[in-house]
Amino acid sequence: MGAWIEHLNFPPAFPWIVAEYCEGCSHCVTACVHGALQMCESSHDGVQLPWVLDISLCNGCGRCQQSCVLGGIQLTTYVGEAVKRMQDRSPLKVQLL
Repeated sequence: MGAWIEHLNFPPAFPWIVAEYCEGCSHCVTACVHGALQMCESSHDGVQLPWVLDISLCNGCGRCQQSCVLGGIQLTTYVGEAVKRMQDRSPLKVQLL
């Protein structure tokens, strides 16, 4: 992992988007009182996925996960890996089944 990641203050948990389970309802975006999640275009026309574009807005509260009845967002304690995934990939690169 890059040295820049090691110096960031991470929350205790971070959302991991499970694209295969996401229906794009945006309940998680609405549930996030910090504005960390935003709906973004995916690799499939017309399909949007929630994504954390500004990692500093997420405090790991879990409201996004609680709002998703399909399991499209899971909180992970592997925060460094999740942050790197959010930054290295975009929803446009997420391959849906």
